[in-house]
Parts: sequence; C-alpha cells; structure tokens
Amino acid sequence: MNHSILPCSNDGVRSDSAERYAMGGMSRADAARYEEHLLVCWQCQEALAEFDAFIAATRGAVDGFKPASERAASASS
Repeated sequence: MNHSILPCSNDGVRSDSAERYAMGGMSRADAARYEEHLLVCWQCQEALAEFDAFIAATRGAVDGFKPASERAASASS
C-alpha cells in the first residue's frame, strides 16, 4: 500500500486524504488504495465520517438560505 498517500500518523494529512476522497479529488488508483485502506483503518474511517458530516451540515445550512420553492424542488429530486 502506498503510505505516501495515507500516512495515518499525521492527522492533517489524514484529514486531507478524507477530503480529497469525498470531493472526488483522487485519481482512480489513489481512490482504490484509499478504499482498501479504509477497510482496516479506524482512524481514516473516522476522518472520512467527520468530513462527510461536515459536508452534510454545510449543505443543510446552504439550503436554509434558498427560497422555499427551490427547497421544495430539491427535496422532491
């Protein structure tokens, strides 16, 4: 496994990897290695879950600023 992409000893890089993965910023090969790594690394699983929660909260906050008609259209999609 390529630990230059996934150095679990460094919180900042771990968070960066989770962000890049969640936002589609990894190559297919790097994403595949990251997914394989996620199977065994609770620290990276936690980092990805935290980033996913952040994205969900951000989207929820942004939706609160949309007009009601636009929110209704988004909810039905």
